[in-house]
Amino acid sequence: MTRAYIDTSWNFQTNPDNTPWMPGYRFWLRQPSKTGGRGHTMMEPRRYWVFFEIDRDGLVRWTGGVKPTVPTLNRATEAYARGRPGSNYGPGV
Repeated sequence: MTRAYIDTSWNFQTNPDNTPWMPGYRFWLRQPSKTGGRGHTMMEPRRYWVFFEIDRDGLVRWTGGVKPTVPTLNRATEAYARGRPGSNYGPGV
């Protein structure tokens, strides 16, 4: 049995190709856990997904996953500032 999925969200209506840094763009970042390692044998911290989108007003908004920490939120806003159309962001600017 084949099931059809039709996306009727505002994200798809505004940005059907998920063009980067335009309103409706959805993206994710990985965030390490707040606690350190998980014990003496596995010192690598767990990494969790954090989902964001660019809302209709052009702001970065958290949409799911674990709650973003301040460094993760800063990375998301910096990536948006760097990549959005018409941005003059760059070294020495």
